[in-house]
Amino acid sequence: MGVELRTFLVNDVADGQAGSVDVCVYFMRRAAGLVRRSGMVSLILTNSVAQGDAREVGFDELLKQGWDVFRAVRSMQWPTRSADVSCALVWLSAQEPKRDVLRVSDGIAVRKIGSTLEPALRTNGKPLRLAENRAIAFKGHNVYGQGFIISEDEADALVDADQNSVEVIFPFPDGRNDLNTSPTQRATKRTINFRRWSLAQAQRYPGPYRWVEERVKPERASNARASRRERWWQYGDYAGGLEEAIADLERVAVYVVVSKVVMASFVDARQVFNHNLCVIASDDRATWAVLSSSVHQNWAIANGGSVEARVAYNPSDVFETFPRPQLTDELKLIGLTLDEERRELMVRRELGLTAVYNLMNDGGIQGDKDVDRLREIHVEIDRATMIAYGWDDVALDHGFHTYRGMERWTVSPAARVEILDRLLELNHERARAEGQNVPNSGSAGQDTLFT
Repeated sequence: MGVELRTFLVNDVADGQAGSVDVCVYFMRRAAGLVRRSGMVSLILTNSVAQGDAREVGFDELLKQGWDVFRAVRSMQWPTRSADVSCALVWLSAQEPKRDVLRVSDGIAVRKIGSTLEPALRTNGKPLRLAENRAIAFKGHNVYGQGFIISEDEADALVDADQNSVEVIFPFPDGRNDLNTSPTQRATKRTINFRRWSLAQAQRYPGPYRWVEERVKPERASNARASRRERWWQYGDYAGGLEEAIADLERVAVYVVVSKVVMASFVDARQVFNHNLCVIASDDRATWAVLSSSVHQNWAIANGGSVEARVAYNPSDVFETFPRPQLTDELKLIGLTLDEERRELMVRRELGLTAVYNLMNDGGIQGDKDVDRLREIHVEIDRATMIAYGWDDVALDHGFHTYRGMERWTVSPAARVEILDRLLELNHERARAEGQNVPNSGSAGQDTLFT
């Protein structure tokens, strides 16, 4: 609606706080500024208000000003069939309610609700990116040109015509159709990749070069960015450092960036990964086990973004902030077990990754030996991960619990809050050791779930 309105909202409504913020956040800030000190505000909002910039400009600031969230539904489906969207419900008080007022977060009684619209943690502040996690997690390449992507038959024809073409043609896995749906997780597409080579280097492969020239060059001719028009034989955006990080690895852990599963696949590293995938440059099965644990999954759900009911695994927000434990032989062994047994189960029962975890997370499925075994493996992974952190004093109490709108076989809500609290404390501790400034840190009291 124009720069003038945007400037007004930032300066007059949000006291100069800018960011990628939905207009409903400014509506909430305006409402909070209008009511008296004994007043309340109750709103239906977009479900992104408890994430990222929206949370910082909205709830973080209101809580600093003394507002109290005494009831919240972080995300729910809009209750009509005509609109496939999610929303958040929030009840705020301009001052702390009386002691006998029950606070309720997603239907669960809690002592305090934080700016994420979930039970508040003991530690204030947000997680910081850690130097120890740099150059490990990458979003894949953004090709900017459908002509780079070819079928298996088309790839075979190019290689048959010139065997050297194999040097620039690679498997190109798709997140939804290959990694999350296919039992074998085998890439069904190929891509032509001239890397960051010069035009003369690309022309050494005449078949693939002509293919890209005929199909990509015309599309790039109207691209607004000069570099993409001029270097049309290259991908539009290369993931800096990815190719170097995985060059000597046989396998890597890969997340589909937006997914309900929030579970990594362990796949062949000799592929080209697109920007809808997050690649963890490690072939260590102990690391794979930690990434497959409820500890990391809940951290990803809590700190990643969301798209409708799906989680966005953004490497800068999730992996780079995640304080990893010391790896152990037990983690390596259970990681190998998960990799081998899950792979065999998927092929034998012709199930993709999403389908397998839909079964594991379905409380109505009992007595299925394969599903029971998968749950057992994940319990062992969680136990081994907690031991690696030195946190085996936490009762995990696995069961079917709902978090962020999805029921999963996972640790209890009380254990989840305690784990997230300890992870945030550890993140701040390591950030300080790296010399980072850690704002808004420290104890916020023992606010946690009622037990």
